[in-house]
Amino acid sequence: MQELNTISSSQYAIEQATAINQNFAALKTAVESIDGGGGGGGGSAELIRTYRNRLPSQWRTDSARTTLKVLLIGNSFSFYPVDALPNIITLSGTTKAYCLQVQGITGGAGNTLQLGVNRVYNNTTGNWAKTFGTGGTSSNAYKSALTHDWDAIIFHQRSDDAADYDTYFPYLNALVDAARRYCTNPEVKIGWQMIWDKFHGQAQPQRDAIVLNSKRVMDDCGIDFIVPTGTAVENAWASSLSIPTVQIGMAPGLDSSGHVRNILEWVGAATFYQVLFSAFFGKDVVDDCVPTSAQSWSEYLPGSTVSNKSAADCILASKCAKAAVEDMWNITTGIS
Repeated sequence: MQELNTISSSQYAIEQATAINQNFAALKTAVESIDGGGGGGGGSAELIRTYRNRLPSQWRTDSARTTLKVLLIGNSFSFYPVDALPNIITLSGTTKAYCLQVQGITGGAGNTLQLGVNRVYNNTTGNWAKTFGTGGTSSNAYKSALTHDWDAIIFHQRSDDAADYDTYFPYLNALVDAARRYCTNPEVKIGWQMIWDKFHGQAQPQRDAIVLNSKRVMDDCGIDFIVPTGTAVENAWASSLSIPTVQIGMAPGLDSSGHVRNILEWVGAATFYQVLFSAFFGKDVVDDCVPTSAQSWSEYLPGSTVSNKSAADCILASKCAKAAVEDMWNITTGIS
């Protein structure tokens, strides 16, 4: 570039404008090559997301808190993986109170995000609800249930649609907006359950898409934290844990509909415990919730029970869960 005192102002202006145009063109090309993850396609490259759980520690460790209250809205993929939660909380020996209220719709098509929006809008009821602990609400109507002082509200997409990001919109955004609007706690945190791949081991597994979509919702839908039950179950499959076959043709521990059953229910419950309650209680799921005898618990299905799972199996299942919480996007192999 020439010295400023040797060129006219018009020459200088032209030279600078040319440089700006060149830089802008390069920036525009770079931006257009990024896929923002807002749908099923578009763009030539996928935006790489590396989020970890962003749930602020003070949400769970505030010494002034006496109760932690969580609402989980979903379907059978949220019911089964929390059934063993009371066992784990009992093992923690905590004196603090808690509530985990689970509600949704069962059977047939399951509870989609779209159906959840409809039920909030119309304040219609689910046909299944269950509360662990105390401090929830007696209402089974969706909007009324949201209108409570929850500390966290968690959603998930039904298993048939979890890999298809187009089915999330605009429904998840609407649910997150409704949760923040109707919940009487202005500091409520919104969670997303990253479910497991019920097609694990089959011709077209969906694990990668489920993980990617769980990363996307943190950007696109205002999700504060992830409950990585899917990664915990993958860890269990890749560990030395003995997982009985429930249904021939399905991955170990899954029934014909892809639900976690048997010891995988403990894996799921330990994941929810470690994300939601471990810091609040000050008790780690592996270090402080150690069973010394076989464990049994009632399942989601009325009259159904998981019986006498050995202490060793439960401990190993908890290790799979803790590893998932510490590294939710990757499978940890060889846990023993």
